[in-house]
Amino acid sequence: PKKITAPSPIVRLCGQIDLLLDVNLLQLDPDGSDVKHELHKLTSSFKSLVCNVDPIAGADAFSFVTRPVLGHRQEDLIGEEQSHLAEILEDDERLEDNTEAATDLVDFTFRLAEEFKRHMTVIRNMYAKSYSIDLDWLENTDHSLEFYTQSLEEFTTMIRTGSSIVSASTLGMIVVDCRQLKETFLPVPRACLEALQRALPSLACRTNKRVAEQMHAASFQLEADPSTTEEFVDSLSFVENIDNVMEGIEKELKLVTDLYALIDRFSIEAPPEDVAEFETAKNTVIKLRDTVKVAVDNHNKRINQFCDVLDEDISKLSANVLEVREEAASDLVFDTQAELDRVLAFTRDLNNKMETLQKRAAQYRSYQKQFKIEVTRFSALEETHVEIKAKKSLWDTIKEWRELEEQWAKAQFLSIDAEDMSNTVRLCVHVYGWVFFWVCLSCTSGLLC
Repeated sequence: PKKITAPSPIVRLCGQIDLLLDVNLLQLDPDGSDVKHELHKLTSSFKSLVCNVDPIAGADAFSFVTRPVLGHRQEDLIGEEQSHLAEILEDDERLEDNTEAATDLVDFTFRLAEEFKRHMTVIRNMYAKSYSIDLDWLENTDHSLEFYTQSLEEFTTMIRTGSSIVSASTLGMIVVDCRQLKETFLPVPRACLEALQRALPSLACRTNKRVAEQMHAASFQLEADPSTTEEFVDSLSFVENIDNVMEGIEKELKLVTDLYALIDRFSIEAPPEDVAEFETAKNTVIKLRDTVKVAVDNHNKRINQFCDVLDEDISKLSANVLEVREEAASDLVFDTQAELDRVLAFTRDLNNKMETLQKRAAQYRSYQKQFKIEVTRFSALEETHVEIKAKKSLWDTIKEWRELEEQWAKAQFLSIDAEDMSNTVRLCVHVYGWVFFWVCLSCTSGLLC
């Protein structure tokens, strides 16, 4: 008979793989019990086939041997009584040993397969980690450089590990088919890696543009030629804070450099125009450092220029104070026949002007303190403000007194609290007298008043 070599059975490593991937969900198809069952059926079929063969000794074709004719007489059956083949097979120790050996071989082979399945724990952990990541969050959220570096390394390792899974592995008498496992695993880390490959060039481009804008703004501020007090303050303050500004720019530029280094390391495709802008930014920061050095060297010169401009503004402020003081000397303030609302509007306007001048003076003093310049004393401003406040208070008191008179005139006589009225009158007279005294004292024509 022709020698037939039976092929090795193919066992597929497959199963439902989800977020809570467990090694036990990786199934061997068929499993060991199925193979042993088929082996038992094969043995049983062999026994059944053999037992169905009729015994040779009882066949008529062999009667000349088993029952020979001697002297014209057929002899009885020669030999012992024939045994049934089932009994022979039942006592066949060699067959039993071979059957047990085959079963042990199946058990041993599937133990190897189970051990191989346990080695898939690495694949399980990789799959669970990559599957749990939100791709939208991964791509559209800005992460740290360490995060991108670690993630790129991890997903690259996952893909390399998954790609190294052999589609068919021979384990003893079986071949383990891992194609389904491989096809299920690889797309997940690949999707994560592709999201990073899209996000990283975009982040590098946006960060580089932000750095370029910061450098442009810094250069514009350093090279500006201020002319007003406020412009000088902005310019001088910027120069004094330039170390912090440059530290921020240098930090951002280093981040961009590291991002593009990471892009190059993992061979990620980045738009050529973005790379060109990055190279331009590296040259721009060198020019900016030179501009900063010049601005720092000229800082004292700028301080002197600022003092000259500030002195001009202080002189203008003093002139404005004098104008308001002359305006406050109007006869309207002491005209007892003048319309009350008109005088009140006039004194309030004067007071508003003085408050505006006071804010400007306070601002100038804060500039002088900031840049360690001798602080100016605005004596005329303070005196004029006190005078105008007194005049405003005088007419406010008159208005309050007239309102009280009208209120008392309209009230019923018996409903008026005499003691309360007396106290109010004394208070108004007291306040009115002191306010009037201060008005006379602060006016240039106080003696005449």
